[in-house]
Amino acid sequence: MSDKHRATSARPHGHTFDRLPRPQRIFDPTLAVPTKVALEVMARQSNESLQPMRPPPKPPINRSPKVNASSSSERREFHVSADTALPATDLRRPLSQPDEPPRKLGLVITLGTFTQDGQEWDVRAQRGRRGLIMVKKRDRAPGSVEKEAHSVSKHENIINLLGVVLQGEIIELSFEYSRFTLAQVLHVHLKLEERHIQCIAHAVFGALDHLAQHRMMHHNVQAKTIRFTTPDIRIVLSDFEAVTADKGSRTDSSDLIDLGFVLLECMEGRILPAEKRSKDFILEQRTANRVFGLTNAEIWSGCQDLIDFLDELFNERRTVSARYSRHHPFVSSQVDYECMRPYIELVSLECHTSWVPEE
Repeated sequence: MSDKHRATSARPHGHTFDRLPRPQRIFDPTLAVPTKVALEVMARQSNESLQPMRPPPKPPINRSPKVNASSSSERREFHVSADTALPATDLRRPLSQPDEPPRKLGLVITLGTFTQDGQEWDVRAQRGRRGLIMVKKRDRAPGSVEKEAHSVSKHENIINLLGVVLQGEIIELSFEYSRFTLAQVLHVHLKLEERHIQCIAHAVFGALDHLAQHRMMHHNVQAKTIRFTTPDIRIVLSDFEAVTADKGSRTDSSDLIDLGFVLLECMEGRILPAEKRSKDFILEQRTANRVFGLTNAEIWSGCQDLIDFLDELFNERRTVSARYSRHHPFVSSQVDYECMRPYIELVSLECHTSWVPEE
């Protein structure tokens, strides 16, 4: 047995994988290791030493017009007309970032399809366009209604219609990518808190207010028609097949009542059953001083603004115009949609995989 093998076998079992000390040797004990500041000073000194060897900078180009020697002593004024004026320059933009040319949209590729609530969607990508596209095919009549509704209802919290293609009696409607709905978020094991519900209320109420200003009503406010755009998180209202125009948008409160039921579902953590989705049931619960018949009502007892906003949505004695013109404090303050990102990421994990959260 060699000396090396004998030394290894004699080593205790618990120290088999001990790290051996690496030999270190200081060649010059007087050597000082330079710091970051010292290195920067040395670089600055070397740069100054090379400065005389560099060619001098080019003189600025004199763009003033040539003047004859006889008239050089005269003072001349030059006026630039509007036709020959130079284009304005945005001085706030850094010079290192030139203006981006307009993107040219090219070939469209279908990446796949998925079915959601009985509706089939195509997921497509287009060369030159940032983000994916969701395309659905509708019959000509309902598709035309939705197309006309989007042509007059441009809003941050309304899904963006990117294009329309007519193929006989079928209309293809292309929307910005918003794969996940609020109905799917309610299946996530994390429960929504007041600040998350405020984001949803702020977005949907803003969309309904915008529609009411154009004398339009949605008639289909549900958890499955409220979507989340990705990768940027925006809450948008979608599915405008049942929209109506010039039909009591300032007197009919059905959209606001539907929004109230959606917020109650967010508080409950699931879709409400049919017996609880009734104005008579809500009135009975409020008369009995109960929190809208929620099973976990005690955790919402401190959310006074949320409760007051729900009472306002279900209050038939206050006109719809007054509710839209004077926004409740719960939906008038600014919100940060970024707080919804964990729920969106969990939707793809919990609703489309076999992953199960740990109890």
